[in-house]
Amino acid sequence: MNKLPLKSLLKPILYGLGVFGVYIVIIVLLRLFGGHVPDDAVIFNFFTKNDLFIGLLLAFIMTYIHQRNKKI
Repeated sequence: MNKLPLKSLLKPILYGLGVFGVYIVIIVLLRLFGGHVPDDAVIFNFFTKNDLFIGLLLAFIMTYIHQRNKKI
């Protein structure tokens, strides 16, 4: 049984959280400087569910691509 060490599992998770964090910061800055907060904002009255879904999807895709390129 090949078990991955905790360190090798932690790095992609931290990378994904970093990508998600950068996405959230960009969305916040665009909303603050753009002056437009959507009416259907549910989370913290600032984000829609679609914003968070797109952020999670982006974080997953970027982490996957990063890990794949690291192995080459």
